[in-house]
Amino acid sequence: MDIQVIEPVGFCPGVKRAFELALQAIGDRKRPVYLLGDLVHNRHAIEKLQKNGVVLTENPEEIPRYATVITRSHGIEKVTLRTLEERNAVIIDTTCPRVRRARDLAQSLEKRGYALLILGNQNHPEIRSLLSFLESSATVLKTKEEWEGLDMSSWQEKKIAVLAQTTFPGVLFEAFLKWKRERWPQLEMEIFNTLCSETETRQKNLVQKIREGALTTVIVVGGRKSSNTASLFLLARGENIRTIWVEGPEDLSREMFLSREKIGVVSGASTPDWVVEQVVDRLRKWNTGEAI
Repeated sequence: MDIQVIEPVGFCPGVKRAFELALQAIGDRKRPVYLLGDLVHNRHAIEKLQKNGVVLTENPEEIPRYATVITRSHGIEKVTLRTLEERNAVIIDTTCPRVRRARDLAQSLEKRGYALLILGNQNHPEIRSLLSFLESSATVLKTKEEWEGLDMSSWQEKKIAVLAQTTFPGVLFEAFLKWKRERWPQLEMEIFNTLCSETETRQKNLVQKIREGALTTVIVVGGRKSSNTASLFLLARGENIRTIWVEGPEDLSREMFLSREKIGVVSGASTPDWVVEQVVDRLRKWNTGEAI
């Protein structure tokens, strides 16, 4: 087997920052430390924090007064923030700077009178957080079917701004822009590309490597709830190449691979470096005939 790691892999800068803030909070443990929801969408990362004594909960009402609370990197909903403040919690806000900038932009655009059209998943924590800080509602679109079924004729007199969930697939963002140009060319929209450049880089590097003909199989390493990991998986599969999604080395078996395969390993932005290393190490040991 030929094994290639398609860089960058492991934590992106925003996730690395969040994880380091969480570890620092654990190290300064002068009071109980709670993790309010998944810090990132990766069970290996969460399990490591729990092994260090963090209590994971989805319900802020379960957190005692004066506790230290680590928020998720996707952002925190406004009502939850108020609840924690009322409980005098020490809040460790790990919101990714890119996510925060997108949220601040949405608030600014709303104050300037724009109707907001957001590309993303309205059930994703990032979008839930963003929406909670707006005074009025916004239109959230996740799929081509959703925007193709949207009647924009009633938007003619509105100032419209478009932004996206930071981990929204770049190919879908471009598909939306193409649809707008072809279906509603007369409609004026301010387009703000709030996609995470790190996520885009991973996607572009993966597609480039596939189109070079350098691979026969792609292994995507990341959590099942990770939006950007799902984007990598769907992107690779859309290139008609054998694609395998694993959370860690435990999901692999020797029988999955032929000796002449050319394997590309890529990871989501919330996948720990050590998990990627474990996956690659297992593949290389199989390649050299070592028993595992």
